[in-house]
Amino acid sequence: MTSSSPPVVASPIQSRPTSPRPPSSIGSARHPPPPRSPSSPRPRRRSSRQRVSLIAGRVSILPIEPSSPPALLPQSLRRSNSSGSFLSVAESTRPPSPNPDSQREPFLAGLSISDFIIEGEIGRGAYGLVKRARQVRADGSTGPPLVIKQVIKSRILADCWKKHPQHGTTPIEIYVMSAISNTSYVLPPKRPWDPSRLSSTPKALEPLSKSSSEDSWVEGKVVKGHPNICPLLDFFEDNHFYYLVLPSTAPEQRENEPPPPSDLFDLVESFPQGLPATAIRSYLGQIADALCFLHLQSIGPEILRGERYHGKEQDVWAFGVVAYVLLVGECPFMTAEETQEGLQSPFANASIALDERCGEGKERDDEEADGGSALGDAAVLVRACLRVDVSSRPTFESILQCRFLAGRGGWGMDDQ
Repeated sequence: MTSSSPPVVASPIQSRPTSPRPPSSIGSARHPPPPRSPSSPRPRRRSSRQRVSLIAGRVSILPIEPSSPPALLPQSLRRSNSSGSFLSVAESTRPPSPNPDSQREPFLAGLSISDFIIEGEIGRGAYGLVKRARQVRADGSTGPPLVIKQVIKSRILADCWKKHPQHGTTPIEIYVMSAISNTSYVLPPKRPWDPSRLSSTPKALEPLSKSSSEDSWVEGKVVKGHPNICPLLDFFEDNHFYYLVLPSTAPEQRENEPPPPSDLFDLVESFPQGLPATAIRSYLGQIADALCFLHLQSIGPEILRGERYHGKEQDVWAFGVVAYVLLVGECPFMTAEETQEGLQSPFANASIALDERCGEGKERDDEEADGGSALGDAAVLVRACLRVDVSSRPTFESILQCRFLAGRGGWGMDDQ
């Protein structure tokens, strides 16, 4: 994201439970936990090594599992170095490479991977690799830091191609990212959640909280693409890979200092009891703003991964899971049964943990001068997004109007 941690956002965790357990069966075998001292730390529900992995940077580097109805939240999503495809072991279904003798416009400037210096690997998944790089200029100097995503051609499925008006048949990810990057967007007034509103930022949050003022945010200015969605700078191919060239938003490591967090996984690890509410407001506001834009363009994150789009409500559920993890520091649901129950029962483990962070007299904690960022309003937002009834979840247009993000005048705990 240009104004903070990169969007779009985290891989959606799909869940479409349709029939929660009958109320008579809820709570019969569960009891509230014994009271604890307010100063005592909340016990973890599982080992910190089994944590939810959130890729909130602009590049997803985890293997992606195919959707299957009903898709249930796994016990933990971890970083992985998988080199095997979950979807297909068939030989490549890619179309032929562009013919250099054809009249069609060539793939962006005819670059090759040899035009870049690879500085290190960020990660790898079932469909490719992600690397840090710099482009070598004609005079031998190097350009600014970049991210190169290498998509393995042999892993691209037959229904994951689309004909581009300029570049012929390309992977759908390139097609969609190119379309988004060239969509005109009129900058609104600075959002209430913009990180520049904060007079000071904890050191651990600085790398992912760059102020939008650095990027000349001018109300009414027409830009290409959404400020919180990673633009596609360039792409090219060889016999084995498609290469997507993306901007790098992660800061470089300072001398004699540990590596800064580069995505939300690292950040959550740094705050095992949850991030500060003011920082959560900044991240969730940008993610929701980007997803609202995508929904208005009839684009969902699943499409970027070549999967079938199952509905905007699933994105809202995934957003709620991300919000919960940022608040509580762990994944809300451990089993299929817990996922189907959601947060309906006050005795559900996830509901108890959320209340311990945002309730018990702490509802107004972290409230900002404009009325936003209060923990109680954060809990209301999470519960709304994680409703088991799909039709009762808010849209992202409505989410942007909640009090936790928008401030005074938005919907929140005072409306309950």
